[in-house]
Amino acid sequence: MSEMFRSRLQGLIDQRGITMKQLSLDAGLSATAIRDALKRRASPQLSTIQAAARALRVPVGYLVGEVDTLEDGPEGAEGAPRTPLPPALPVVNAPGIIELGTGEYASVGRFDAALSAGHGSLLEAEPDPLGYQLFEAQWLRSITQAAPDYLAVVRVDGDSMEQTLSNGDWVLVDLTQRSFNREGVYALRIGDAGWIKRLSLNLRDRLIRVISDNTLYPIQELAEEELVIIGRVVCIVARRV
Repeated sequence: MSEMFRSRLQGLIDQRGITMKQLSLDAGLSATAIRDALKRRASPQLSTIQAAARALRVPVGYLVGEVDTLEDGPEGAEGAPRTPLPPALPVVNAPGIIELGTGEYASVGRFDAALSAGHGSLLEAEPDPLGYQLFEAQWLRSITQAAPDYLAVVRVDGDSMEQTLSNGDWVLVDLTQRSFNREGVYALRIGDAGWIKRLSLNLRDRLIRVISDNTLYPIQELAEEELVIIGRVVCIVARRV
């Protein structure tokens, strides 16, 4: 589906003589969203496909290869045939796998400011998600084998992980990776505060080093029992530009 989407999207851009930046803006996306989708920087999100279809006035089915040709119809204001608008996103109220058209998508809970990359924030025991983020299931499996129930999309709050993570970034946390067995960026709890930090091992003293990638913040060294690992950060989901 991803290759078909890219091929047909590029064809429509060339045919209509518009720029990727203009299409992104017309679709209400970030200025680089269409470029990133075409350059294979990430599997296209369902919301990106739908927004592009609306801006181009073509069915979602055409962009993903479910429809072979565009139907003829009255010309729109920009010379594009008026075709039915793509269907709205399905209502998702639980994590899991859903089928949409011929593709599978995973819904993952999204949490706002549950963890901090700055001065710390209280982490509720079982916070309710603000909503659910859809990912193409095949792409998600290339990132992690965890089921959607054991994943969380979390907003980063603070600047202590600059240049790796910025304030307002959304990251995907794998909640099955709750033990420290390799260096990486983890969501963790120290006392009542939740954090996103880089962890490494002090081999000499057998302590875990809690590192802020922003060098203005000090490094802490803690015994394993002094922290609780919530999960490992496996990718950046969204970043403001």
